[in-house]
Amino acid sequence: ILDYALAAGSDDRLRGEAADLIAEWAAPKEFDRLRNESRVYGERENQLARAQLKDRFEAMLASPDASVNRAAIRAARSLGMQGAAPSLLALVQNSDSPEQVRLDALNALADLKSESLGIALRAAGQAEQAKLRARAMRLLAQWNPQDALPILAEVLPKAEAAEQAAAFGALA
Repeated sequence: ILDYALAAGSDDRLRGEAADLIAEWAAPKEFDRLRNESRVYGERENQLARAQLKDRFEAMLASPDASVNRAAIRAARSLGMQGAAPSLLALVQNSDSPEQVRLDALNALADLKSESLGIALRAAGQAEQAKLRARAMRLLAQWNPQDALPILAEVLPKAEAAEQAAAFGALA
């Protein structure tokens, strides 16, 4: 499945679907989209999937298809791949990456409770995209409430509407 997700000659939509199967590996959905039927798979062992993804994770992030990038991030997140943190941080810091990919990487770092979350929050807080900055504010308030208060108070007067809503939500 991973090889298909990385196959350059394959249809992007199907590559994204294959990547989504990897992202859902640990706890697959009851409905099997390939067989078009309902099946109960139960919990799967993460160790094999984690090892396979680890070998191909960088290649999936290097794919020009954002759906493959996002599925790799979701898979790393659901499989608890702590070793993915440096690559996820690099995505958050890369202003050329699509906004949704950067958001997914930031959320994955938060869920993995990565030590590099503070650096990622600083980078996201300085991003051009208001949605990314707003998410950084919410996460900062959860991650370090004492440091968040002065930052939120400073950002609030000059923030866009989405950021103001995030700041008020974080302060609540």
